[in-house]
Amino acid sequence: MEKMTQELLELFLTKEINWKRYKLEKGVEIKDKYISPFVWRLEFHIEELNIIPDSNEYMWKQIISKWFYPSKKVHDFAVIDKISTLVVKRRKWQKNHDEK
Repeated sequence: MEKMTQELLELFLTKEINWKRYKLEKGVEIKDKYISPFVWRLEFHIEELNIIPDSNEYMWKQIISKWFYPSKKVHDFAVIDKISTLVVKRRKWQKNHDEK
């Protein structure tokens, strides 16, 4: 099941981001009273995994992640014929102070 949700995540989202570093936490359908009493909105919650990014910024450093930034919502996230929101929970990376 987890492999299938990962494949779905990669199908829906842009190719510029390495989605193997994220996990789909949940997907819910919400009745959105602000749009219409007859409209349901999809909401996808994804969380960054504890995998160090492949970026020059983090090369040659010992970094750790101990907490998350507050979640961010991307509204009008494109899913065919559905109103949807993407909720992203990103990790905050910091230099490991125990590094020798």
